[in-house]
Amino acid sequence: MTSRLFLPPLNPLTALPKGLAGRLAAPLMERSGERAAGPVLEALALPSGARLLEIGFGTGALLARARRRGVLVAGVDPSAQMVARARGRGLGEIRQGTARHLPWSRQSFDAAAIVHAFELFAEPERELAEIARVLVPGGRLALCLAPLTARARARCPNPLIAADEPMEAIANALGHAGFCPEISDFALAGGRLILASRRVETRAATHGRARAKEAHIAA
Repeated sequence: MTSRLFLPPLNPLTALPKGLAGRLAAPLMERSGERAAGPVLEALALPSGARLLEIGFGTGALLARARRRGVLVAGVDPSAQMVARARGRGLGEIRQGTARHLPWSRQSFDAAAIVHAFELFAEPERELAEIARVLVPGGRLALCLAPLTARARARCPNPLIAADEPMEAIANALGHAGFCPEISDFALAGGRLILASRRVETRAATHGRARAKEAHIAA
């Protein structure tokens, strides 16, 4: 059963919080984020000093808890209101934007988290590849999905969520983006938690891809 504190990502108050509606939704978003923060951080198992990026951080509940554990946190969110709120909490390097263009250099983070925001990714393959770019090899991604009905999934901007077999579609997209996925239950939020590690490439694989690119250009 879905918790009363759970807020579906397609709710207009929480998809892009702003104005009075955003201020009213913020306390509920905070409690929903708190419920997810513990299990997600436990799954990521980050030591003190590790670097964590959250995409779509909302009120910053997960980032705040991670910081209390000694983790170095950063986040990106499309809502100017949520960005201002997170900056007011002193939550590290906070930027306004989306996963399409992350304003960090390659291999800037040890882990990344997306909690109840992946459903809004309009170009998930591109966005997952961008997240992989800023993770170190072997860096982990925690992707928490909301418990949506079939009707709600069909309305999602994310075509992977709207697919007939969303878990399979997401796993395939993660693989194409350079991740090794693992799907598990996430009972506390009634949804699913997907853990993925950025693939560690061998020198032979890197060389092979470069040769293939050269051959394509030559053709």
